[in-house]
Amino acid sequence: MNLFIASGTHDFMARLYLKNKQTLLYLFSSQAETLLIQESNSKSIFSNPRRYQVLRSKGALTQSGVVLLSHFYIDKENLPLAQQQVDAFVQRYFDDSGLLAYRLLRPKSADAYVIYTQWQDYTSAKEWQDPFALLPKSSFIHHANPFTSQFYTKQYVAPTDIT
Repeated sequence: MNLFIASGTHDFMARLYLKNKQTLLYLFSSQAETLLIQESNSKSIFSNPRRYQVLRSKGALTQSGVVLLSHFYIDKENLPLAQQQVDAFVQRYFDDSGLLAYRLLRPKSADAYVIYTQWQDYTSAKEWQDPFALLPKSSFIHHANPFTSQFYTKQYVAPTDIT
């Protein structure tokens, strides 16, 4: 599975969203930009998206709530350990915290991996702003910390009206 992200102004991304109703797309905005997200096994409809391979997945993406994109760098040899730690941590959040969907994304042409999380609302998403700080430090006792940088998180919200 692949996840494609295109970004631009809200007006442009909303027009592209409405023009491609036959394709399953998700629109999310911040003060700085609007994202249009496509999850698919086929080619992207975007001409120049950020391309990711979905390494881990839980829950269904929806056109609602708050999306956090947490970018981080990792040594490729440490990826299995990082996947295990992030999976275990995310599983705890799925139980009762308002986490709707999660994707661990490997970039196809860049270096920064992404943890995509989708939450019911701002309150649910607030605690995830720095995922690295929330990872249990005890998980690093027997293994080296697989993350080579701090997380950089961006927040987006589903627009209430797409026109």
